[in-house]
Amino acid sequence: METESYENDPDVIPFIKFLERGSFPDNDSGRGSESQLPEELQGLNWGALMMNFLWGLAMKVPWTWLCLIPLFGSIFPIYMWIKGNEWAWQYRRWDSVEQFRRIQMAWTIWGLILSFAVMILGLILIVWLVMLLAPIMPYLHRYFAK
Repeated sequence: METESYENDPDVIPFIKFLERGSFPDNDSGRGSESQLPEELQGLNWGALMMNFLWGLAMKVPWTWLCLIPLFGSIFPIYMWIKGNEWAWQYRRWDSVEQFRRIQMAWTIWGLILSFAVMILGLILIVWLVMLLAPIMPYLHRYFAK
């Protein structure tokens, strides 16, 4: 009985290289600073801006906790917005560029949904406070007019 050799099979070669190197030849994601972001993925990451802390945890970015520091936490998300694609590619393993795009788009959509929900809740809170304070407004001038 003869054994088949798959060494020259074009469908098996990428898998053999994966076993040898630990990743496919065209995808070096998840290797930290060794990973190079593909040219087509360069740009801003809106999911990192809007969902910064949760996005950073999901993408395994080691310094995500910096978002929780007062004052610094209001500036750091802007840096995440700029560097987000690069960090997501470096710190998390991706099967393909298409998977990366799909997941980052989902983060962007959920970020927009959450931002919209927060704005609506804020508007509802303002309207509620105005309605709550409207009956006592005529009496407040006595305390603040002095």
